[in-house]
Amino acid sequence: MKHLLVSLFLPILIFAQDHLLITEVFVPPSGDASPAFVEIFNPTDAVVSLNQIYLANYNTYYNMVNETYSANAAHFVVQFPNIELNADEAIAIATNGTGFFEYFGKRADYEVLGSDDMTPDMIDLKVGNNPSFNLTSGMIVLFTWDGAADLIEDVDYVPWGIFNTSWMDKSNVEIDGPDADNNASAYNTDQAKSSQQAQSAPTDGKSLQRSGLVEVDEVSTSGNGINGHNEATENWESSFIKADPGPGSFSENPGDGTGTATISPDSVLADSETNVVIQVTGTSDYTISTLEITIPDGWMWGGNITRSGSGLALSSELISGNVITINNAVISDTEIGIVTINDITSPEATGNYVFEIKTAIAGGQLTEIGAFPRIYVKEPIIIETITIEEARQLPVGSDVSVKGIVIIGVGKLHTTFTDVYIQDESGYGINIYKSGTLDQNLQRGNEVYIQGELTEYNGLLEITNYKLTLAAEGFELPDPILITTDQASSTEYDSRFVVIRGGITGNSTDNYGRNIYMDDGTGECTVRVWNTANIDLTNYEIGEYVFIKGMGSVYNNAGQILLTYQDDIYKSTFDSSGVHLKLANRPFVPDKGELMNIEYSSGAKNSHINLRIFDLGGRLIVTLIDGVGVPFTNIYQWNGRNYLGELVPVGTYICHLEVINEDTGKRTEKLAPIVVGTVLK
Repeated sequence: MKHLLVSLFLPILIFAQDHLLITEVFVPPSGDASPAFVEIFNPTDAVVSLNQIYLANYNTYYNMVNETYSANAAHFVVQFPNIELNADEAIAIATNGTGFFEYFGKRADYEVLGSDDMTPDMIDLKVGNNPSFNLTSGMIVLFTWDGAADLIEDVDYVPWGIFNTSWMDKSNVEIDGPDADNNASAYNTDQAKSSQQAQSAPTDGKSLQRSGLVEVDEVSTSGNGINGHNEATENWESSFIKADPGPGSFSENPGDGTGTATISPDSVLADSETNVVIQVTGTSDYTISTLEITIPDGWMWGGNITRSGSGLALSSELISGNVITINNAVISDTEIGIVTINDITSPEATGNYVFEIKTAIAGGQLTEIGAFPRIYVKEPIIIETITIEEARQLPVGSDVSVKGIVIIGVGKLHTTFTDVYIQDESGYGINIYKSGTLDQNLQRGNEVYIQGELTEYNGLLEITNYKLTLAAEGFELPDPILITTDQASSTEYDSRFVVIRGGITGNSTDNYGRNIYMDDGTGECTVRVWNTANIDLTNYEIGEYVFIKGMGSVYNNAGQILLTYQDDIYKSTFDSSGVHLKLANRPFVPDKGELMNIEYSSGAKNSHINLRIFDLGGRLIVTLIDGVGVPFTNIYQWNGRNYLGELVPVGTYICHLEVINEDTGKRTEKLAPIVVGTVLK
């Protein structure tokens, strides 16, 4: 973030700038000096050559004309390569290119240390082992030298800190440089260190930034700078402020380049499709009006984004190639903006990929934010596996290798050992167990490889003694299987992610948790809620109609559902369409394993239903439901078998729904044909 704040009440000298300026200095928080940088800006109307421009961070830098340098490991004197800086262009010079990239998510224009192969190096005249900025008494100076004169000329100078011991003062220093004569030349009088008006060192990750182009109070004659400027006389307390760093993006408009951005996911597999979510948050001082996101090269997408968050409620979008521009935003510290880049495929090449973000206030200029978000693309994990359905058919003691998504994560069933469930695309799940520890890689939504031993405990199949490989985080859960409460009471859905819906008929508690009893008219089932799940059931009372998602489980040789997340229980909305019966208008083939979905509703809270199948002669084939009605749409899956469990012959049958409203006594019937086919031999 860069600002232009010029107070008319401060004593200033206003003149057109004719030289380069130091516009930002970042002295990192204590403990990590590596992200430090200095920013140089060209405020003139012309291109400026940098081939005789130097940068140093200690106060006897002028001795470099005689190839004499400081031995301090933190000190450096470097020269710019033979490049040109365009008008209104800013560049960031990092002390450590690798540390800068790790901190800001983007690369500096140049670096001092030479630690990063991707960042161009400054020309090394003398660089210590740990080039850095002193927090309590620091300085940075930009100067020029023709390679022959006795004296250098200052271009710009910025000191900071609470002590002045390391600041610049060349007053009356005499030096004989490499020119042809043996006569020493003397520097003019600089501002005494004790009179220099420096800013204190920034804290909390802030940087020192110019608040405009005016060098407040600087004397422009009789100094040691170019054109006679006395660079030590500037009032840095007035001309600099402390703000969030924004390297290489100087703007004269207050608020341009403000904001922070986060990205999810932060890592993906190579050549995989995902949705990338970028959340931008502004500040209390400025409102972001325009947002620009540049998708890095190598990512493939169809140009489909979703805008959300109150900061983008009235916004519009413009997409050109890999650049997304959002206009009419109102992003602040409380009104966030979220851009979801849908169905984007990561590159095949691994590495960190930076998403460049620029922001601007109304009427401002798009300017880079301080730190870019990035996604790490990693190699696909190739581990041979079988499906969990296949693993469940192997004998106990077998070594198995499966891949699945965590449905019930660590700490939900037990807090002292690992007891979780995963499920894969086969629709089957399995328990993962480890004693004495909580495996934090087994969080809900993580995709994992599990290689271990198939064991059994009280009838529960599980994998123990396992090796885990984390494939990805933040996966969407598979859709749960819709089953009846009667089916939930069977062991058929053990370790499978299911959803049931029905009325709460009762509950009970013990020292370790609570049971909820539910019925959708097919028969009552048990939903188990352990205390470790920390689920609030205050608003769920007997008689309420609810949806519950959970993992099928077995207790005392009967099925039950494990409810472990607050979001997996919610109240049902009533179906206002009344009694209805609906079947697919096509034959079904039960001897191929097909099921017929029978959609029905009783249309009333207090009702009794009978759902039966008859043949065309009126003979009862099977009663599917004889119980309480449900006042919302439900689905029963008929397997094509009669009351003896035998497959019915090919032919046409009648599905008959009878509903008795127990409040009014009204009896309603619905009929629908079912055609049963077979496989041609």
